[in-house]
Amino acid sequence: MKRTSGATQYFPLAKRQKPAAAWAAMAARKKRELKEDVEDKKKKDTTVVVAVTSAGKAAAASMVAKPPMPLSVSQQRVLRAAMSGESFFFTGAAGTGKSYVLKQLPGALAEKFGESTIFTTASTGIAACAIGGTTLHSFAGVGLGDGSVAELLERLQNPKQPSYKKARARWVMANVLIIEECSMVPPDLFDKLDQIGRCLRGVFDKPFGGIQVILCGDFYQLPPVNKEKRPDQMDFIFETKSWNQLIGDKIYVLTEIFRQKEPEFLNMLEDFRRGSIGDQAMATFETRRRVTEMTSALPDDTVKLFSTRKEVEIVNNYNLDKLGGEIKNYDAVDRGEPFVVQKLADHWITPQRLTLKVGASVMFVFNVAMELGISNGMTGKVVGFSDDKEFPIILCANGVQYTAEPVTWEIKSASIVIAARTQIPLILSYAITTHKSQGMSINHVEVNTSNFFEHGQCYVALSRGMTLEGLYIRGPLPAQRLLHPHPKVVNWWQAISQ
Repeated sequence: MKRTSGATQYFPLAKRQKPAAAWAAMAARKKRELKEDVEDKKKKDTTVVVAVTSAGKAAAASMVAKPPMPLSVSQQRVLRAAMSGESFFFTGAAGTGKSYVLKQLPGALAEKFGESTIFTTASTGIAACAIGGTTLHSFAGVGLGDGSVAELLERLQNPKQPSYKKARARWVMANVLIIEECSMVPPDLFDKLDQIGRCLRGVFDKPFGGIQVILCGDFYQLPPVNKEKRPDQMDFIFETKSWNQLIGDKIYVLTEIFRQKEPEFLNMLEDFRRGSIGDQAMATFETRRRVTEMTSALPDDTVKLFSTRKEVEIVNNYNLDKLGGEIKNYDAVDRGEPFVVQKLADHWITPQRLTLKVGASVMFVFNVAMELGISNGMTGKVVGFSDDKEFPIILCANGVQYTAEPVTWEIKSASIVIAARTQIPLILSYAITTHKSQGMSINHVEVNTSNFFEHGQCYVALSRGMTLEGLYIRGPLPAQRLLHPHPKVVNWWQAISQ
């Protein structure tokens, strides 16, 4: 890393950076070195000793290396269903490991079908980046998905457009299509994709042209974005004819919650999820709200959740500006197909430019060292920068001191990497949006309820917390409409449960 003429450090600047492949190789090498180091220590002693402060020695003087988390019984059922070749939907409350088991599916299915025929997608760019897949729109080659099925097919069959040729090839070669956050897929788009699959594959009597479709999501959480809702328009994909033909009653529910363990907290969250908020759940909610009002200073690693990106930017910039000292800037390296790279620019979990100072509150957005407890959502503070590469040194909330080095996120279409970003796996953590927090487990979280505007937002925000003691609530109780899931979701779930 080179020093500029001013006080700012940059990583890696366009004119000074290593080639993208070199950064990716370095990130992979560092990850291997960490793994080898841990394995070497395990051979000598089953305990991995990590750097801790004097204050953290009592709780974190050493940490035992953990094996990969085994699948629960209900998660194993999902894996078996995937291997059977059937199309199905699997769901579960927040914290049941939906994304975790979903990430296991492509590797398992690749042994049966071949990696190049399995396509992992998501309804949003953020969700797609989190699972290393593409957006559903990108896989299908339908752009925004506007227009009739006939119009979309005409575009896809245009021989003059190379991107459409690639999309047609994906449809034809696909054996498995995985769709994460399917609850946010617009229902009219779902029906269109069903018809497109049948037409492009020439298999008209089977949903999606015979592709095995695996859907994952929770309809009790955030619904599809629908800016121009017509009175006769459907709200969810489970209302569509395509859903009934494709899924029917093939639904699997993950039942074990890993994020929270306290019965009182779990009961409150379940009430908010179902919209049947009892006196006990409301009392728990109000208790945490009063505690927040009476607390003069929240824990240093508290993450504030807001509904809008503007609120988040204001809080993060304000807190960073308050810190003295030198600024360090880290610029990401993006590579891949130019159109895809440009389209995904604002959807990566990490920013194009990460700005840090000593003392800044940050959050890891990658499972960099699970054996040390440093996973997606771990918070900490910047305590310095390494002497050699000037990478940020983070004192984590669990007492571990860790140097954050670049990692690479890849977006794949089947086995082909079509876009990648190499960046320090951190974001400022004074505040983040509720949408971006999906999938995270946060030690101390303050939920701002003032500007909720959609069904499911309150539940999503509250369920990021890991303990009641670490949950802080600021703002009034949201409107009754926002406290309850969409009535169509409640009625649908009651019907299929019976």
